[in-house]
Amino acid sequence: MNNPFEFFGLDNNADRQTLDQRYNELKAEFKEKRFLEGEEGEQAARNLGYIEVYYEQACDYIAKRDMGDNESVYIKVENFIKSGDLAGAQRTL
Repeated sequence: MNNPFEFFGLDNNADRQTLDQRYNELKAEFKEKRFLEGEEGEQAARNLGYIEVYYEQACDYIAKRDMGDNESVYIKVENFIKSGDLAGAQRTL
């Protein structure tokens, strides 16, 4: 999948709060469904693996989109830290 937002059923313009909400909803759904028999359970188990990768990609996209390219790396790192996103700060460094 080239667009992680498609996995979450969201538009590319979605904000971080909307993404987080949808991530939590889907993760809970997949956790419950993974114990079902057959293809539905197998797909839910696979989706649990995909969800983390797509979430990370979508978060990166949102951060880059919202920060713009005009800020220095240090300002970007500072903003990540202020927002509590230490993983984003570390990725930027």
